[in-house]
Amino acid sequence: MRPCFLPSGNLKAKEVEEADDENAEKKETAEVTVERLMKLEADKPNWKLNISGLNEVHKIDGKDISYGINVVKSMRWPGAITINYKNTFHNFYLGWMLKSKTQPF
Repeated sequence: MRPCFLPSGNLKAKEVEEADDENAEKKETAEVTVERLMKLEADKPNWKLNISGLNEVHKIDGKDISYGINVVKSMRWPGAITINYKNTFHNFYLGWMLKSKTQPF
């Protein structure tokens, strides 16, 4: 996974020294380094989770089995989709490598 680029073009935020009262505003607007791999709970607004197909649970040989397909769609990178069926994952991406809600150059 490529790291997140900050608005300044850097990968990591610059260290800010302890601020006085007049520099407190600069510290609040300072950039924050974003973790590359975040848990889904922390990054939930950027993902859409869906179960498609037969999502009822059936008992077969004492095991709970579902024939539903889990679909995880990225709202940040349109076109990025992960599909899970019976513990097999498939990742698809079809797009122009542009984040959503950004202006093309």
